[in-house]
Amino acid sequence: MPGDPPQPPVYWVPYTLRAPLPPSRRSSRHEFPGALIRTGSGFGCIHPWPELGDLPLRHQLAGLADGILTPLSRRALACAAADGGARNTRCSLFDGLTIPESHATLPNPSSAALDQAHETGFQSAKCKAGPGDIQRMRELLRSTPLPLRIDFNETLNQNDLDSMLSNMDTSERARIEFLEDPFPFDARSWTSSATRWNLTFAVDRDVEAGWPSAGVAVLKPALQDTFLLAKPIHAAQRRAVVTSYLDHPLGQLFAAWQAARIDAEFPGLLRLCGLATHTLFERTAFSELLPDGPRLTPAPGTGLGFDDLLERLPWKRLN
Repeated sequence: MPGDPPQPPVYWVPYTLRAPLPPSRRSSRHEFPGALIRTGSGFGCIHPWPELGDLPLRHQLAGLADGILTPLSRRALACAAADGGARNTRCSLFDGLTIPESHATLPNPSSAALDQAHETGFQSAKCKAGPGDIQRMRELLRSTPLPLRIDFNETLNQNDLDSMLSNMDTSERARIEFLEDPFPFDARSWTSSATRWNLTFAVDRDVEAGWPSAGVAVLKPALQDTFLLAKPIHAAQRRAVVTSYLDHPLGQLFAAWQAARIDAEFPGLLRLCGLATHTLFERTAFSELLPDGPRLTPAPGTGLGFDDLLERLPWKRLN
């Protein structure tokens, strides 16, 4: 608009995360491209998942260059603004905050992986599953001391879910902490199934519409202003989980900062979060600065951290 102050230029650098196992059941890829952005003094992360409906990276960047924002690029700019403000005052965004603990994220769960997570100190595990994993989920529910959060990424329908749960005994169903996106969100069907089976459902992909009808809202700072969403969810006495977007450690720490802010402002709202996701990918200089285990600690530096690593990247102006 006329009279608006000019926006600082945006710089960017590409990255690729590599995973020995695909971290999502919606993807068979092992390489995951994204971009870090820099504007003013701050940094952000754009990490699209086209399998989940995001525009590919090249379109995200082209839109950003033209001032046409997507949910991912808008939140990356919000991240950069908060990060830059803290860097300008030479402080960490995490000063005075504590990052909540996380569940273990297991895209290809096994009894051995669950045992390892338990030994590492995790109190719950999130397992990615699809229609062909129902028997394996039953075996895992019987074998692990950890309660399971089972994420179907909307790959079932209501009949599939009812069939799966009807073949479980009461003790197996009792080991399910919640079912995330078992089938595409529909308020009536979700309420019916959750009541019938006495289970908690968690909503992720349709969270803004679905949280009033779900027991748990899955909040992703990479996509939403989660702090604004947290206020009505807390007022309605629902529960929430903040998760990363399976993205770069910088984006992961943006999610962790938002979770820490929400936990401080709305006590009792958050259950175990999903922030400890860097171990799903091959190690990088960035992820080496993050600890394994259920509680992240901030990377050294100002803002979201990583000062030296970020300064050494080959930034180029986004045209």
